[in-house]
Amino acid sequence: MKKSIFKNLFLLFPLLLGGCAGVEEKPIADKSYIYGMTDLSGQENGVDYHYTHKLFEAMGVKSVRIWMHCNWIMKNPTEYSTSGLEKMRAIYDDLKAGGYQIIAMNHMNFHKTGMINSASYTAKPHRDLEEGSYYLQWLSDLETTYYNMVKAFPDIEYWEIDNECNNDDFMPALGGVNFDLEEKAQVYYDMMYFASRGIHRANPNAKTVMGGLIVSNAQTFLETIYDYIDGKNSWSSNPDDYFQVACWHPYMPNYTREQFVTLNNKIYNVIKTREGKDKKVFFTEVGFSENGGVKLSDQEKYIKDMYDACKNDLPYVESVHYFRMYDEYASTWGSDAEKTFGLFYDPVSEKVTEGEKVSLAQPKVTAKVYQECAGGTGDLNIYKDFLQGNYTTKIVMHRGYNSLARENTVKAFTLAGEQPDVHGIETDVWLTKDNKPIIIHDGDTKRVTLGKYNLNVKNSTFNELRSIRLPDENGNPDVEQIPSLTEYCEVLKKYNKVGFVELKEDFSSESLDIILNEIKNSGISMDKIVFISFYKNAILRLLEKDSQYKTMILYNEVGSLTDQDYEEHKQKNIGIDVEFSSLSDEQIQKIQRLGIKLNIWTVNSKDIANKYGRMSVDYITTDCLPSFKG
Repeated sequence: MKKSIFKNLFLLFPLLLGGCAGVEEKPIADKSYIYGMTDLSGQENGVDYHYTHKLFEAMGVKSVRIWMHCNWIMKNPTEYSTSGLEKMRAIYDDLKAGGYQIIAMNHMNFHKTGMINSASYTAKPHRDLEEGSYYLQWLSDLETTYYNMVKAFPDIEYWEIDNECNNDDFMPALGGVNFDLEEKAQVYYDMMYFASRGIHRANPNAKTVMGGLIVSNAQTFLETIYDYIDGKNSWSSNPDDYFQVACWHPYMPNYTREQFVTLNNKIYNVIKTREGKDKKVFFTEVGFSENGGVKLSDQEKYIKDMYDACKNDLPYVESVHYFRMYDEYASTWGSDAEKTFGLFYDPVSEKVTEGEKVSLAQPKVTAKVYQECAGGTGDLNIYKDFLQGNYTTKIVMHRGYNSLARENTVKAFTLAGEQPDVHGIETDVWLTKDNKPIIIHDGDTKRVTLGKYNLNVKNSTFNELRSIRLPDENGNPDVEQIPSLTEYCEVLKKYNKVGFVELKEDFSSESLDIILNEIKNSGISMDKIVFISFYKNAILRLLEKDSQYKTMILYNEVGSLTDQDYEEHKQKNIGIDVEFSSLSDEQIQKIQRLGIKLNIWTVNSKDIANKYGRMSVDYITTDCLPSFKG
């Protein structure tokens, strides 16, 4: 959507409005998807898509138009960008987990290196059907581009082909000489055919969507496209080979219901008349802007009435995607109107105003109106919690607060216990030669004593190991002591923390009894202990003793887990504890959908910690982050 929309709308509304030859009222659209939203997560810098998608859920959004440009995920028509594809996949997978109807839109295209304006991804070459022309090469590349995009996202059903191609802003001519409206229609007619061919080669079940048109000249534009489809030299005489779903953007700054319905019916009647059948329609953009001259008090009324009109007066409209979620005060594209279309204030830059201070991402009254219409029920003012680190994710300190004290010592456990936002303290337990539990990570003492002692834990007695003095966090020798399991439990009790106890061996049932008895004798409730281990059988033996014990299996990565493995975790209530860098967002979402507890280790970056906090994983284990706040 660009500034020219408003100019054209104001000039042409008198010409467009008027009577409508009766549109057949037929159930061709699924109105359960009527409440749509545009998702610009791939473009918005500094806005976390997890937060955006949580708001979608809270607002009652049912359909999402996701911007997915080819140059974001590909280097050229045949080569993917690894980082870009990974980012877009994470955004899409997060949406998919929400169960939305998803429409992917790309309004970019590739040009050969050295072409005039080749850096302009929205530019199109002038039409030239001579054999060997650059134009035909470009169309072939367009087909290949869509083919490979769909191959990368084979489960997306709807693909919107470009955007507003009857608008100079999205149809600049390669070389700088603008198209007239007829050539725009000719070029877009070609584009839809070649893009559709690529889409259906990759996924025959995908549906192609006409790139949303501006409404000021949509009727003339569509008539010209149909003239070419019906012409003797057409690529195909079947309109479905170009687009299977129609689409336009009925922005109307001076909204009235009568004008809105009449305008859309006039456009739809071109399709109905030329195809002789009904065809469902998406409105992939529509909205109102304060900078575009529409007061918030008027927007409240317009939004309610517009959605009601789309549900009850426009039977062919399936989904109406509001543009957009957030204001963007620093926007460098489009007109000033672009900056204030949001249902929420800017989540990145605070609004400068002489009146009341506007908080980051604060919902406008229009967000609440949308939510009421869509039947959403969630909190719309959650961004403040995200900014303050008020997540449901709980923090577990790894071997105590080991960045401030020697790991797995009473001092490290105590420092962790003193942190109010710390939920749990992780440690490691072995059995000594004389079958007593001892707290140490490695199988020997060499590393933690800085090479001074090298005793094998399993081959040493409890007293031999306890007689060793460890260096402190600064390397000063003979300061700390290897703790007993009882000392660890006493710290947990004192500070009311949860213990995450790693079983360092594939302990037998008898060995597990020794560990369990010491924990119970310390007086701590077993509800305050989570047993973790790389040894699955040790965990299963524990659960044979009491199926209510809290347990997690440690993994370096979960890529090798089968559906049967996941089902076992779910049925036996065994959590998953995995190294964070090996874990994809998709894997996290799968684990969460199954209701399996998830701990991610070892997260020592504030940014990464906040990412998982926003994703609401159950726990993160860290060496150095006692809080999400500050």
